[in-house]
Amino acid sequence: VMKSGVPVLVEVQGPAFEKFVDGYEYSCVYSKAGDKYPTLKEALENMKDVSAREKCQEEGLRIAEDFDPEVVVKQLLNTLGYDGEYEC
Repeated sequence: VMKSGVPVLVEVQGPAFEKFVDGYEYSCVYSKAGDKYPTLKEALENMKDVSAREKCQEEGLRIAEDFDPEVVVKQLLNTLGYDGEYEC
């Protein structure tokens, strides 16, 4: 989980990654094909821009909130039908 604020460049490899990055509108991506997403070279060039890195940081921290252990545990318990009180 990216909680440090360090921009993470993600390679889009197949439909699962594509759905993830598109669903979160994560812009720090690249693809070897370079069709829908920039190539690695283009993505690295983009990362030289301070505002692009800041955008990556903000997007990554927003994504990390959905994968916080407390959020994941609550979702699991709710899925299993537990609707009592709990403390993480």
